[in-house]
Amino acid sequence: AAAIKPQVKALGKSSHKPPPYGGWTEYWDEYLLYNPEKGFSWLIVEEGHYTLDRTTTIRPTGLTKYLAQKRSVGFGGQTYQVYDRGKAVLDEAEGETPWIAKPGDIFESVELIAPPKMVTVEKSKGEVEHFLGEYVEPREVWDGFKLPGEPPERHWVHGAQPFVESEFNAQAKWWTLGFAIVFCLLFVSSSLISKPNAALSQKFTPRFPEPFTTQSFEIKRPNTVCRVQTDASLSNSWLWLGIDVLDERNEFAGEVSVQMEEYHGTEGGYAWSEGNHKATALFVIKDPGTYRLRLIGEGGQGQGVKNFNPPISLTVESDYVPWRFYLLGFCFTMIIAFVMLSKKSSFESARWSEVIEDDDDDD
Repeated sequence: AAAIKPQVKALGKSSHKPPPYGGWTEYWDEYLLYNPEKGFSWLIVEEGHYTLDRTTTIRPTGLTKYLAQKRSVGFGGQTYQVYDRGKAVLDEAEGETPWIAKPGDIFESVELIAPPKMVTVEKSKGEVEHFLGEYVEPREVWDGFKLPGEPPERHWVHGAQPFVESEFNAQAKWWTLGFAIVFCLLFVSSSLISKPNAALSQKFTPRFPEPFTTQSFEIKRPNTVCRVQTDASLSNSWLWLGIDVLDERNEFAGEVSVQMEEYHGTEGGYAWSEGNHKATALFVIKDPGTYRLRLIGEGGQGQGVKNFNPPISLTVESDYVPWRFYLLGFCFTMIIAFVMLSKKSSFESARWSEVIEDDDDDD
């Protein structure tokens, strides 16, 4: 922070803690600082978090002892929220302090936040003091006081800690949303507008293990996406098909494979079934021309490979648009965008989880 400069002098230190709660007690330190340009201020240090506080004559408006957390309070023309209330105990003091510090002294406090600012109202022995503080990044403290090493790691979110979005996240979330819109448009156009062409439809009963070659079909465009669909008459059996794509010269032009299985039965008086006797696969044909499919198969009942020749229906669709991949791309990019957009919300949830009370919504 601008107020933290090398010429700042630390005049005194006081350490505080809330009244002990079972085996857990939290400590924080307050350093009294003096700067010829800025005067006196307090550097509050709490587990890697730092705020720089100064006394102020401004008073909050609308603050009562019954006002619950997250309720709005006016302060200096800005809206703050009630963050936390509690009691603190002076554990020890050293050096100079602006009051007669006695270990064991108890004071009550109320914290109001409008990150990166925080207002603390302290009441002790009938006296009330108001402090206006601002969160200071640990690196600024380390550099300002020329401290050795690295600042301690922060493991929780401080009440006045501002949400700092990385430049990458700020840009990436909008790029991701842009890609999501593109995937959405591709999905809509491919599922509602684009229609595949029926290139081949054939029913046959193969004689595996001998290869079976289908009828010919024509491809008119380069780099055409095709979908092959198979439907086999299976009953408590399985079938694997290896499919080679052959051009008009009977040369290899691609390959895919499909697996089908269907099992059913009765157990405990209830009928059950599992598997699917249908399967689909995608392949790409690079050059226009006339093509055929050559099938080899393995299948049977139970384990082990046997000669198995069930009736099969096979269709090939050309100019197929894989809309499911666009849908998956849309869902994936939306999830990433949501995670990026929700970082601030998660940050705020972590901030309030440190102090939230059960009666948070009660006045």
